[in-house]
Amino acid sequence: MPGYRPGAGNGVPPAPVASTDPDLPPAAKSDLDQARGVKDQAATDFKAKNYGAAADKYFKILNIIRHNDELKASAPGQELETQARLNIALCKINDKEYDVAIDQCERVLDRHPGNHKACFRLATAMYETSDKCTKAGSEGSIRGVHNYAKKACVGLPNDKKLREFYDEVKVKFDAYQAAQDAAKAKAAEEEKQAAAEKEQDTAPVAEEKSEPAKKGLRRVVVTDPEEERAKAKKEQQPEKA
Repeated sequence: MPGYRPGAGNGVPPAPVASTDPDLPPAAKSDLDQARGVKDQAATDFKAKNYGAAADKYFKILNIIRHNDELKASAPGQELETQARLNIALCKINDKEYDVAIDQCERVLDRHPGNHKACFRLATAMYETSDKCTKAGSEGSIRGVHNYAKKACVGLPNDKKLREFYDEVKVKFDAYQAAQDAAKAKAAEEEKQAAAEKEQDTAPVAEEKSEPAKKGLRRVVVTDPEEERAKAKKEQQPEKA
């Protein structure tokens, strides 16, 4: 089914265990045990491929944690919240409700940027919601899908399904990147050509503007002072009859 990738922790969540957190107050321990019991029920629904019912129970876990501040602030409470959100994302991917899956994964990554399962499931949901990045206007989303899938591979290097997914995405990303580089190169060449044409068009105008300046020039003649005095003296002598 689209989006369902059994690797990278996409199997059935582990069954809960009884609370062994001595530092939690009694009320918080009680809520933690209750939340773990609901998680067990959700796992049963997931095994039966009843993803909607499983997701509802994972949301119920979030509500239990949300209403107990001490549990919410504790390490086991935060860990259980993260697991619930990741499992909601998985259920919603299977039910093709990709927007909800994306939201839950982003919430996990806001708190735990290095969570590789969240990266994998987020990449999967983004990929599927854009029809594998083929939907008009969604071509650029392949960059985000590629980056999240690549990050997931760092933490889950032996996951075969993840590797297959990443290889599929990388082919599309490389093609997209090549097209972007070609477009940038073409735009740069067109800009260079336009600049050359503009320079050629403006060259005659600059020459014409300089012509009036040439016409306004006056010739300056430099004479010898001695020659000038001799000429003046000659002019003062009377002419012979």
